[in-house]
Amino acid sequence: MAREQTVAKNTLFLTAGSICQKLLAFVYFTILARHFLPPDDVGRYLYALSYAALFSVIVDFGVQPVLIRAIAKDRSRARTIISNAIGIKTVFAIITAAAMFWAARVTESDPVKIALISVACITLVLDSVQLTFYAVLRGYEKLNYEAVGVLIGQAITVTAGGVMLYLKQPLPFLMFAYVCGSAWNAIYSWRMAKRVTNERFSISLDRSVWKEILVMALPFAAAAIFVRIYSSADSVLLNRLAGNAAAAFYGVPYKFVFAFQFVPIALAAALFPTYSREAGQGKARLGELFWNAERYLMLVALPLVAGMVSLAHPLIVTFYKSQYLPSVPIMMILAWCLIPAFLDYPVGALLNASHKQNIQTAFMGIIMCMSIILNLLLIPRFGAIASACAALIGNSTLFIGGLYYAAKLADIPWKKLLASFARIGGSALVMALVVILTQGHLKLYFSVALGIAVYMLGLFVTRELGRSDIMRFRDILRPPRPETDVTESEITV
Repeated sequence: MAREQTVAKNTLFLTAGSICQKLLAFVYFTILARHFLPPDDVGRYLYALSYAALFSVIVDFGVQPVLIRAIAKDRSRARTIISNAIGIKTVFAIITAAAMFWAARVTESDPVKIALISVACITLVLDSVQLTFYAVLRGYEKLNYEAVGVLIGQAITVTAGGVMLYLKQPLPFLMFAYVCGSAWNAIYSWRMAKRVTNERFSISLDRSVWKEILVMALPFAAAAIFVRIYSSADSVLLNRLAGNAAAAFYGVPYKFVFAFQFVPIALAAALFPTYSREAGQGKARLGELFWNAERYLMLVALPLVAGMVSLAHPLIVTFYKSQYLPSVPIMMILAWCLIPAFLDYPVGALLNASHKQNIQTAFMGIIMCMSIILNLLLIPRFGAIASACAALIGNSTLFIGGLYYAAKLADIPWKKLLASFARIGGSALVMALVVILTQGHLKLYFSVALGIAVYMLGLFVTRELGRSDIMRFRDILRPPRPETDVTESEITV
């Protein structure tokens, strides 16, 4: 029970920070797309971000999850592992930034895109620093520091971007706003990691430790590279094959839909250290943890899908104006991606923590190749719709394949899992019908509020949510009792 509360508290901290961070990012991007940038410039902006994302995984090279797992299992080696990880990341960051800058100069002819990518190189290096020290904090299960850091960092990015817009600076200056936010996170994460570990970090070049880290990191690195190419290649290929506007019509709903991905990311971040400890302690225990994680994610994912599909048109028009009407069918397709995308995070966390990351890596490689092939074949004929369909096929295949192997590592309570899916899905379906029937007669926000109320009522009627869930959430929010109270109680007994 104590371990479950630790996971829940960590999830709560990181989710709260991520909610605020994603909300700020969403508002910022929406303002850019709605008021300041035409679709062509939005396409350039998103292209530069996707281009930089392709290189970002090389900098980390899978070191972050290795660092988390190593610290969670044996904190006595923390200083040695961290110092050598810093050395590895320093070398990789310099090489990757130089390669990214050179590639942009060689492959791009648009001077605006080259300038955007050049500024992103700086962000790449700074992000390498923050990833390292936030990994240390995750290993010590101090996710509240990361929650605060990413929130303040996003606020700095938005503020800097707002200043650039107010001063009417050219498009590349908007990318500089990311440098400001990343610089904050790099400094803050380093200071918080020093406070938590009470260690002084340095760059170490111990060949044996480097080999140990890189051997363990290789599967994670391959998986991260596959995922990054899979998630970014569609935007890059759309821009190249269909133009800036098509990339914008795809990027706008993609940003909207996957803005909610902070929920499974936060849960997976909290679960990974726990899975690392519980692996080998019994399949039943892992199965129960897995079911709870999937249930919580379904409670969020299914109503989100129902809401986005039923409200795609008014959402696009309200947030981005009628200039983005071609994005409506794309949003309706992308919304369905949230179900497999959300539910796959506990699957990946379980496989990685059980040293089965090779399985996850193999699936990601297959999905990456599938996605690139589908995009290359279908974009010239169907445009952005093709990328949306490829994303749905890829996410679904990855989840189903990973779940097959996860079932071998944990005794998953399938009846409970499917029953929860049916009850939550039924409640979400009723919510969608209410929203569809009322949106023509009520203000949009009234229709959404009524739909949410009907969804919550459905969960209580079907007993998917009950008093025990409310009590558990209350316990998460309640401060822990002082250690002295526990000690005195044990002495008395």
